[in-house]
Amino acid sequence: MHFFRDSCESLRYRTEGVSLICAKVIELSPFTVQDWSGKASFEVNIDLNISLGDCAFFLLSLIKNQFVCERVTVIPEQLLEVARYLRMAGVAWVLEVKEPLKSIKEKVTKLGGVPHKPFHVDYLNYKPTNSQTSISPLGLFHHSNFPLSSFLLGTTSTEGKQVRCVADRGIDLILPKLKAGLTPEHAGSFECNGMEYTYRDFSIRVGVASMANSTTKGTIVEIEFRPTAYITACLGLLVQFTNELINDGEKRYPKYVKQRRTLYTALDTVQQYKDIFTDMRRRTAVVTSNTSST
Repeated sequence: MHFFRDSCESLRYRTEGVSLICAKVIELSPFTVQDWSGKASFEVNIDLNISLGDCAFFLLSLIKNQFVCERVTVIPEQLLEVARYLRMAGVAWVLEVKEPLKSIKEKVTKLGGVPHKPFHVDYLNYKPTNSQTSISPLGLFHHSNFPLSSFLLGTTSTEGKQVRCVADRGIDLILPKLKAGLTPEHAGSFECNGMEYTYRDFSIRVGVASMANSTTKGTIVEIEFRPTAYITACLGLLVQFTNELINDGEKRYPKYVKQRRTLYTALDTVQQYKDIFTDMRRRTAVVTSNTSST
């Protein structure tokens, strides 16, 4: 079954198909639920073993312009704390832009984007020690949209293979203990800090990237189409929306996203940040080299 992952607010813009939402029951008649984005009411044509205050997943079908609940899965109490952080990735395009942060924020606000929350991405590279030539570098990432997870990305081998891993935050405590083989490279660390906006089915994250917590390197925009993880279902819409939003005369295309042949995951978002950070660092090295030679 192909469905849209929605919030209560984004249901307002859905005109067809099946939607899945995760929300809390706040009223039984009319049946009303609430999540981070707002409230939504819909018809229930099945017997529900559910009470006020329960959190659940609701599968909704749009029939004659009215959402009807077809299936409900209540989230057990022992999993509620985890459910608070539940966040599946939509399809996102991460790109560096030449415009300053203020200019991009003004464009998002003019479009109708609503500030939602601050966002943060950080990256720390672990390089192999001199005595461990058989070990490849490993990048550790965090993204505020996935607060319970750490992401590990290795370098791509000549055969096209790459280490890609999602772990809980406990991995952050393990990596420093592997100092015999891997050493943190703090001088080459990156951060991106900014604001997340919501506009209908899109989350727009705009931030400034800095190297080693000091030197500003550029403006990064992450645009996520939340309802689906099927790249082919939304790639054209994502490209059109992004180019019209930035509107600086440059036609862009997300080559990395198009190359993916599987469902989109959070690791794909992190990989795009890694590519941008790597390019920023490479440019810094070239500038430093040219300055030294003169």
